[in-house]
Amino acid sequence: MGRTEPPARLMGLQQLRAIAALGVVAFHAGEMGGVPFIPGAFGVDLFFVLSGFMMVAITDENSRPTPFLFARIRRVVPLYWLATLVMATGLAVAGMAPGAGRIASALAFLPQGNAGPTAMGLPLLAPGWSLHYEMSFYLLFAATLMLPVRWRTPLLSALLLTLAAIGSAQRSAWTSPILIEFAAGMWIGEVWRGRATMRAVAMGGGLCLIFMLALHAGLMDRIRFFAGTLTIAAMVWTLSREPVTRRPRLEALGDASYAIYLTHLLVMKPLFALTAGAVPPAALMLPAAILGIAASLIVHRRVERPIARALDPARIRARSRAGTSRPSVRATP
Repeated sequence: MGRTEPPARLMGLQQLRAIAALGVVAFHAGEMGGVPFIPGAFGVDLFFVLSGFMMVAITDENSRPTPFLFARIRRVVPLYWLATLVMATGLAVAGMAPGAGRIASALAFLPQGNAGPTAMGLPLLAPGWSLHYEMSFYLLFAATLMLPVRWRTPLLSALLLTLAAIGSAQRSAWTSPILIEFAAGMWIGEVWRGRATMRAVAMGGGLCLIFMLALHAGLMDRIRFFAGTLTIAAMVWTLSREPVTRRPRLEALGDASYAIYLTHLLVMKPLFALTAGAVPPAALMLPAAILGIAASLIVHRRVERPIARALDPARIRARSRAGTSRPSVRATP
C-alpha cells in the first residue's frame, strides 16, 4: 500500500543535504586555493536528485499549481535575492558595479548566455546557475499538478529526457543532460510513495543510459550521468528509508544547506582577495571554508528562518485575523 502522507522531515535526506552543501563548499575552496576537489562539484547533482524526490514526496492528488509555486517561491526567492543584492553591492564597492540588466536577469532567474557551471561570471551570484534549472523544474512540475497523479512523473520524465537529448546535441540555457537528475529523484519518490518498484525504475534507468550514450554527449555529461544520477539516486533511496542513525550536527547543517550553498562565497571570495600575496591560497582553504560555513549558519538562523516565519501563510492569516478582530477605538467627546 502506497504512502499517502509524507513525513514532515526525512532525517536521512537532511543528512544528504548537508553532504551536498559541504561538497560544494569544498569544491569552491579547492578552486580558489589551487587544489581542485572535483568530487565536491557533485553536491549540485545531489541537490537536483533530492529536489526531484521531494517534489513527489510533498505533493499528492490534491496538490495544485498555484499553492505549490507560491511555496517554492517563499522557500527559494527571498534569500537568493538578498544574497544577490549583497554581491552586487560588494562588487560596486570594489569598483566593479554590475549593470542593471545583469542584476535584473539574476533576480528573475534568467541566464545570460549558456547557464551552467562553466558559464564564467554568470549569473551574478555564482551558485545561482543551478537555481535557473531548479526554477524551470518547479514550473514544469507545477504544470503536471493539473494531471492525474499516475501521469505526472512519466510525462515530465519524458519531457526532461527530451530536453536533455537536445542539450547533448546543442547546449543552451534551457537544456542540459543534468535535467535527468530531477527525473531520477522523481522516480525514487514514486518508489517511496509505493507507486513504482525499484525493478521498474532500474530498467527505465538502463534504457535512459543506453539512450544517452547513443547521443554525442560530452565527457562531463556522461560522467554526471553515471556518477551524478545513478550513484546519487541509490543514496537517496537508501537514506530516505527511515529510520536512520540520527546525526544532529549533520542534520543541523542540512537545515542550513540552502543558506550554506548560497552565501558561503560571500565570505570566502573576499577573504581570498584580501589575503592575496600574503597567505598561500592552499593554506587558506580550510579556514576560509570554516568561516564561510559559520557565516552561513548565522545567515540561516538570523535571516533565513525569520523570513520563512514572516512569510508563513498560517502566521499571515493569524496576523490578519488579529488585526480585524481588534475593537474599534472611538474618540471621547
